[in-house]
Amino acid sequence: MEGAERKIAKVPSSDDSCVTFILNDETHTIGQPLHMLINNQPEVEFAGYSVPHILEKKINFRIQTKSQDHLAVDSLRQGLSDFERFWRHADATFDNAVQRFSNSTTH
Repeated sequence: MEGAERKIAKVPSSDDSCVTFILNDETHTIGQPLHMLINNQPEVEFAGYSVPHILEKKINFRIQTKSQDHLAVDSLRQGLSDFERFWRHADATFDNAVQRFSNSTTH
């Protein structure tokens, strides 16, 4: 698609262990949990995010790893994978609870 923004863009950096990513069409809803998940990775020195402007649906996400051998993009991938796994579990747990409640009220 011509002119379309990428969902995740990497800001050019000379150091791949310290990178800012722009997550387009995202807000605090993903920013805060992703920040917490990535900060808990043992290879990560720092992870933080900011919303450039309240009317913009994008976040700037900065990751700095402890070693040049561990790339910031790998920490982002791991964080997104952990985030997806967390929400799949939360969704399944919620669906099971609704099903149990529905079954208990119909009998």
